[in-house]
Amino acid sequence: MLTHKPRAHERSRLLGVATALGITLTLVASVGVGPATADSTPTAATAKAANPHITWADAALARAVANIRAHQNARAAKALAAVRWQTGLANAAAIALIGAPPTDPESDDPPGPPAVLAALRLDNRMITGSVTQFSQTTKARLVYQLRLTLDAVQGRQNVVLNRVIALPPEGAGDDYTDGMSDTLAVYARQVKTISTALATFNLGPSGTAGLTEALATAKATQKKVNRAYGGGERSAHPAT
Repeated sequence: MLTHKPRAHERSRLLGVATALGITLTLVASVGVGPATADSTPTAATAKAANPHITWADAALARAVANIRAHQNARAAKALAAVRWQTGLANAAAIALIGAPPTDPESDDPPGPPAVLAALRLDNRMITGSVTQFSQTTKARLVYQLRLTLDAVQGRQNVVLNRVIALPPEGAGDDYTDGMSDTLAVYARQVKTISTALATFNLGPSGTAGLTEALATAKATQKKVNRAYGGGERSAHPAT
């Protein structure tokens, strides 16, 4: 077991996200990157481009992987802290766009759905990327940092999902249905990735405990999203 609750610890750090988000939103509020046209509507690609924290989180994970493999433990820990911070900011920016009107008055496409999809894809990369690194180290400090990162990102992923699932199915939530239905395989993949890691990695007690907790969270997330979007239409009473 961890010496303290990592999710609670990370959420307390996110109290500072609100301040940083004020700066972030100046970059992402116009998620369409300029006026939309008939041939240029907001997409996950443009949402990613408009949210620099996505790129910075990806870069931080790449640094963490390289440093872990090079046995640069202090640098790896610092990079994993950046993964948590940048992923938190990326998710907060996406949440801030849920319910926002189209940036172009002539467009019917709100910025929220592509922003949310881009953030959820980021979360998936951070989750699966963190899981794979449990096979690369048994060092207590790095295992702890990996557990902290995995726990934090899964928590933030669920915050985004809960906000979208809670939207009225016949109202704002309808804008998200198709995109969310297309992501169902992502959550099945997370369960499979963690299950495979538990079955095949040479893990110590801490690594086993961390991945066991992560698997329970992944299964609950998959069940929640399947209940809400598995039929291709919003459930009237989705799981929370």
